[in-house]
Amino acid sequence: MKELKMESCNIYYDSWQMQCCGDPFSVGDKIEWTCEIPKKDVNRHGVKIDFLEEHHGDETHTIVGTVTKIISERSESPQGEKVVSYHKVDVVYDELQHADGWESEYESDEVVDRTFWGYIVELKDVTLKKLPARK
Repeated sequence: MKELKMESCNIYYDSWQMQCCGDPFSVGDKIEWTCEIPKKDVNRHGVKIDFLEEHHGDETHTIVGTVTKIISERSESPQGEKVVSYHKVDVVYDELQHADGWESEYESDEVVDRTFWGYIVELKDVTLKKLPARK
């Protein structure tokens, strides 16, 4: 596969990737990122994830498309509990217009510890290209 065109796809962008060295993006932006194809089915918020944004060594493709939707993913659990049982953790999804990796409204407070996980990004008019093999 040299190049694949798709009408749309979903890509997951981990918060740490964005915080390390990603560029902020918004709905309507045309992006070009490197990514990898998940090794197993990935599903977030009832959304199938087609690709994982990656730019720290595991990237296999470049992806170009226009951002049509951004959904942030975070977890919330009771403040101060060292070990939290699964039923006490809430996963929260919010639709955003802009992403910068530092969603300040997700800071922990006196009642809840929050952990920001990443973004589900919907793209349209997508072109996927395989990167050359590494030596």
